[in-house]
Amino acid sequence: MRLYKIVPGGLLALFFGWVALAAMGGDPAGLDLFLRLDPLIALGTLAAGRTWAWPLLPAGLVMLATPFFGRLFCGYLCPMGALVDLGERLGGRPRTGPRPADGFGWIKYALLAWIMAAAVLGVSFVFLASPLSLVTRAAALAAYPILALTAWAGLPAVHALAGLINVPDWTLIQVRVPRFEATQFFILFFFILVFWAGQKGSRFWCRHLCPAGGLLAFLSARPIWKRTVSEACTACGACVKACPMAAIDSGQPKAARFRECLVCRTCEKVCPVRAVSFPSHPRPALPASVPASGSAPVSNTSSVDIPRRRVLLGALGGAVSAAVAHAGPLPAMTGILKPPNQTDLIRPPGALPEWDFLALCVRCGECLAACPTGVLQPVWFQSGPLGLFSPRIAPWMGYCDPSCRRCGQVCPTGALRLLEPADRIWAKTGTAVIDRRRCLAWEEGKSCLVCDEVCPYDAVDFHMEPGLAVAAPHVAEDRCSGCGACQRFCPVIGRSAIYVTPAGEMRLTQGSYQAEARTRGLMLQLRSAAPAPPAPPAAGPAPGFDVDL
Repeated sequence: MRLYKIVPGGLLALFFGWVALAAMGGDPAGLDLFLRLDPLIALGTLAAGRTWAWPLLPAGLVMLATPFFGRLFCGYLCPMGALVDLGERLGGRPRTGPRPADGFGWIKYALLAWIMAAAVLGVSFVFLASPLSLVTRAAALAAYPILALTAWAGLPAVHALAGLINVPDWTLIQVRVPRFEATQFFILFFFILVFWAGQKGSRFWCRHLCPAGGLLAFLSARPIWKRTVSEACTACGACVKACPMAAIDSGQPKAARFRECLVCRTCEKVCPVRAVSFPSHPRPALPASVPASGSAPVSNTSSVDIPRRRVLLGALGGAVSAAVAHAGPLPAMTGILKPPNQTDLIRPPGALPEWDFLALCVRCGECLAACPTGVLQPVWFQSGPLGLFSPRIAPWMGYCDPSCRRCGQVCPTGALRLLEPADRIWAKTGTAVIDRRRCLAWEEGKSCLVCDEVCPYDAVDFHMEPGLAVAAPHVAEDRCSGCGACQRFCPVIGRSAIYVTPAGEMRLTQGSYQAEARTRGLMLQLRSAAPAPPAPPAAGPAPGFDVDL
């Protein structure tokens, strides 16, 4: 029981620490470990993407261990479960007391069937309900900006303290406060609902809604490491009241629904006669219990039957959802469901082709938090529900540094390829276009060189044009990578006079970006280093003075 209190809390703190480390530019190795443990992410991306992402191997090990040890992952390793439990404790709900009957447990199985049926047809809805995707997105897009803003507000005090104790290095401390568009309030509202539901019933999310929990419940019907009850049991009901998952039958406390049991060992702790234990070897099964109201009969080595009809309805709903997502006429008629290949979004460098990208991207938000310039922003409904929360380049928020590879380093599923440094600069994400009606040079005849000065690829040329007294900018499309630096720093007030479109983007499933770029005739090359300063003059008369003859 003590481990059940310490381990989830410690891992939750570690989880938030790793998300913060990713956001602050720390070593990306291992920062996506929790995401790689989620079995729903592993199976969903395997089915939707038709490929196995080797970084998700830990999730496979979790699934292999579940038939032997039960839902240890849900009880000890899942940050979402620990966060739900923490919310319940902070909300003041007593840890003991009657638990409502598990009348909605079928929802998680139906939701699992819906997600997997759609994934088999190539459409991923994993991001809507994967617990690790949800909690990582909340940490990256909501919690981290709030904490960063709090730290930024405290900077004046830190700088003042540095002067008092004479630590000049502290005066150099700066805090980057990330800004993400439109999604934070939705995320906060979602978790407020989850915490509110937890006040109505312990572990409401884990018991009724979590499809990953449904998957592990399906695998843990007869675990080896399980609750056993001796003949000393007096049927006092203490374990029934204390179980956070309502996994113990109120009519027969010797029975347990092992598909719901988190192996938290709370029942072992509260038993007044020490009749409950968790041995590592199986014991003879006890007689079947009287069925609970509204549920199938349960025994000490079994659990409630999965509602097959509702699961089939869930699978049918997933198949219909996938068919609608693939359909062309409906998106065209509604204007809401846009086909992924008809959007104007600029995806990050190394993004797979759109359908493959959406099939593998779990919208965890790691790439958004790790982006050092803030150019990656979550999509709202610009590409319909299929693109919800996926990352895009927003040049008005920042620019894509051609030497940065952090989005590919932290992506857990390979939706963003990790490119080699030499290949990274060839990953063209789009092409800049000049709006001549807004450009200071083209429209007002004013000299402006900002777009050329900030372009890391030297893709902006200036030429004299008829009727203009100053040179006007032109974009060399074969040298433009679509990084967005020109748009970000354009001095025009309001909408920039130069902007990036996805035209000419390169999105490869495999192979070299450099080779593909050369095939297309591109000449992407970073600006050469600044010229060396002129050498000092040789010894002799100062410049401007006559030389004695």
